[in-house]
Amino acid sequence: MNIKPNNSITTHCDAKFDTEHEIIEIRQGSILHINPEVRGSIPKGNFARINDYISNGIVGRNGDGNLSVVSSIFESPSAAWVMISGKCGSGWEKWIINEEGAFFGKPLNYFRQSNICNKKTSKVLPISKKELDRVIYTSDETDLYFKLAEFFKKHRRFFEFTSYVSLKESLELNSPGVYVIKKKSGETIYVGMAGKINREDDQIQSNSGTIFTRITQSTLPYTFDNQNNQNVLFRFSPNYSQSNLKNYPIGERYAEHLSMNDLEMHCFVLQDSVYEVSPTLLESIILQNYFKLNSDLPVANNQL
Repeated sequence: MNIKPNNSITTHCDAKFDTEHEIIEIRQGSILHINPEVRGSIPKGNFARINDYISNGIVGRNGDGNLSVVSSIFESPSAAWVMISGKCGSGWEKWIINEEGAFFGKPLNYFRQSNICNKKTSKVLPISKKELDRVIYTSDETDLYFKLAEFFKKHRRFFEFTSYVSLKESLELNSPGVYVIKKKSGETIYVGMAGKINREDDQIQSNSGTIFTRITQSTLPYTFDNQNNQNVLFRFSPNYSQSNLKNYPIGERYAEHLSMNDLEMHCFVLQDSVYEVSPTLLESIILQNYFKLNSDLPVANNQL
């Protein structure tokens, strides 16, 4: 669904609203008004994220000196509003639907409250910490990972990908969760997570981090080199610090690389269950089990 900021923001903004996952894509070329140098009243998480985007080359300065989106960023409606306007506010009221139909010219909240809006929880089954504990404590160490995958499959929250293209086209990954990169032979290469629970302005909330953005926009400790869609490379073990990384050709930035043709990715999607099972908890369970079995960490993980 095409959307635009309300009339108080007039500079260029190309944005779309994912009606299924309730997340906003701010597209390439859009101008951001958030100040990356002075936080002011901006929530800590948003302020940190814009500086991460700049460090990673996802946002940069254009010829006019304005902050411009280089590669699409994905945020919740309120976080996207902060990026575009530099001000706090409810994104559900600040973003306007810019597509012909019954909701044209109305705030996003009209769509959200309508019967047409299908909640993202409708396609998945709820997960409780008690259920997860039962899986953990009734599984042998050697089959815990398999039992976790089966548990998440039962709740329609486990997805497997064997190509980077299919991964990027999946809507299921616009959610917090855990992902595991494996060789097709079975060896685990990396375990990662997306979506943290933070304290911002004395309120506890889950940030808008998703598996999709973590995979497509991350530069440390790895990156996917997708300049050639026929042979996407998973590069890891950076040779330089984050501040210096982008100053070198991508082929020199990392010490190791593997072809995506030889890899697969398992994704454990948490969505609305993050307050029962946080991404950090699930990531730690998987990594701890790997460490117990191998007395080591996956080759691209540096800490537990």
